[in-house]
Amino acid sequence: MNPNGNPAPLVQARARISADKRQRALERGHQPVTPTAVARTAGVSTWLTYTDAIRPNIQAAQTRQATQPVPPPSPTSATGLRAELELARKEITQLRRERDQARTAVRHQLGRQLDALICRLVGQNPR
Repeated sequence: MNPNGNPAPLVQARARISADKRQRALERGHQPVTPTAVARTAGVSTWLTYTDAIRPNIQAAQTRQATQPVPPPSPTSATGLRAELELARKEITQLRRERDQARTAVRHQLGRQLDALICRLVGQNPR
């Protein structure tokens, strides 16, 4: 806290710093800004980039990127392509694992709901 006891300037400064960091992180390099690219760079799930807190930042970065001149494509080496392919494969594996976990959780929940409904209809106590 500052000596005057007023935290508002500190909060405002922190918000400016956070906004600046978000903008620099989103617009780093000349790669297209997409929710998937942002999620991959940040190491988070793609669904997080579609939340109300993140989506406006991505859309603003896409708008800024659309108004900037497009740099000429840089030559891609075979090593770079192999690295990209490996990252994509790891991400696909992780997404499949998350999908399977979510699917299993939904199946278990539906099973519990069906058991409870059947027990109510039959007049038994659920397990």
